Amino acid sequence: MFHLVKRFFGFLTATSPSPRDQLFVSQSLAPNLQRLFYAQRIEDQRHAITVATRVRGRPHLVEAALMHDIGKTTIGLGAFGRAFATLWGLTYLPIWGEWLRYLSHGPIGADLLEAHNATASAVAFARYHSGVPPSGFDTNDWYALEDADHA
Repeated sequence: MFHLVKRFFGFLTATSPSPRDQLFVSQSLAPNLQRLFYAQRIEDQRHAITVATRVRGRPHLVEAALMHDIGKTTIGLGAFGRAFATLWGLTYLPIWGEWLRYLSHGPIGADLLEAHNATASAVAFARYHSGVPPSGFDTNDWYALEDADHA
């Protein structure tokens, strides 16, 4: 839960990716995925770059790290709406509309990534990144991504 509090404040203070970060993204993603990446809010771009930097020693995971929250591009919630959705989701009470879509951003993003020919690792991590590793995903790689996302 602490990582979510950090993300909230990071969301409020995020700045655009630096030229160095933009170079990293351009070297790490195919052009069609770069367009998707830059469709994200600045706050989500910043978080994705941070996660990808943490797994840089495993280059085969960088695409998954950069694209894992891409499903949020389809959702029009700001910081407070996202925080509300997250907290409400913890209650297990019914949720609807944009808040439900926000909590479902993983599968939404995985579908987007499949449509843009992303790697199987990127699709799987987007779809399941709040859960256990899916069959066939190396568990060490999975937990490296999870740890990077939650650090």
